[in-house]
Amino acid sequence: MIRSITNRLREYLGPIADWRSAVYDLGDTPRRVILESPYAGNIELNERYARACLRDSLRRGEAPIASHLLYTQPGVLDDQDPTERLLGIEAGLAWGKVADATVVYVDLGVSRGMEYGIEHARRFGRTVERRALPADELAEVWCREEPVDIDLPIPYVLG
Repeated sequence: MIRSITNRLREYLGPIADWRSAVYDLGDTPRRVILESPYAGNIELNERYARACLRDSLRRGEAPIASHLLYTQPGVLDDQDPTERLLGIEAGLAWGKVADATVVYVDLGVSRGMEYGIEHARRFGRTVERRALPADELAEVWCREEPVDIDLPIPYVLG
């Protein structure tokens, strides 16, 4: 049954070359990785970058967790509050007990928070891998324009 589902997924996704590597046997457990990428600073750019890193990791057949994207969503934790920031970092690092590796995406540099994650992984014997996005995906992160909601006076909009 599982094999037939896997074969159907392969058949369905086969024409989509970029996603072919993401299809693994459903009986296999994907490699669980903690994803490290910058967050503080240019948050909009860093969030786009982190999402691209998640996509890259998923395409490799991994099961990534990017706690800095998860816990900083509105209504969860405030990254500007040092106490809440530390709470989020510690919660993310707790996943290390079940993670197979820590993957560090380095295209935008390595932040202090990332260094803390790397140090934690090494202290507990977890593999640390450094990665960079393919050039075309990195260019998309830099060049993509997010929609901007601007309130313009009605006469300006109509005129």
